[in-house]
Amino acid sequence: MIYQNKTPEAIGRALSLADQEDPESRNSVALQNDQPLTPYQRYYLDYQLYSPKRALAVIPYLVRFERSAIDIERFRTAVDEALRFHPAFSTVFLYNESGELVQRYCPERFRGAEVVEIAEEEAIASLKKCVKAPFRLFGEVLYRCRICLTEKHVCSAGRL
Repeated sequence: MIYQNKTPEAIGRALSLADQEDPESRNSVALQNDQPLTPYQRYYLDYQLYSPKRALAVIPYLVRFERSAIDIERFRTAVDEALRFHPAFSTVFLYNESGELVQRYCPERFRGAEVVEIAEEEAIASLKKCVKAPFRLFGEVLYRCRICLTEKHVCSAGRL
């Protein structure tokens, strides 16, 4: 809503009208329709197309647990539930029928955390590869999450 209304007055009007609507129904309708890219999304996408070998706006993370301290399946399920909760993790960029670049909520494209058994000495290299690998910018979700299980540890990394 903020990105659709560019001036403080327009934002104020939109927010006062939004108070009259049920946020859940407004969100439900928004998820069913293509949305224009925000100015920042367009900038990042343009920059990424201009510099395809550079990673831009990467938010990598790494967590490490003692393997005996957690239930792996519950951890993977919790990660997937957290990701599924936010529509951004099921949203793709594409061109619509009019040739306009839009973002579309596609829950069927959701990718859960990938779980792999791996040797301890290979885990960090595998996670770095996960974080550095390029994305297909159109028609796919723009994040990945890998959980590496070693003999002693559970390591998880991802990239947005």
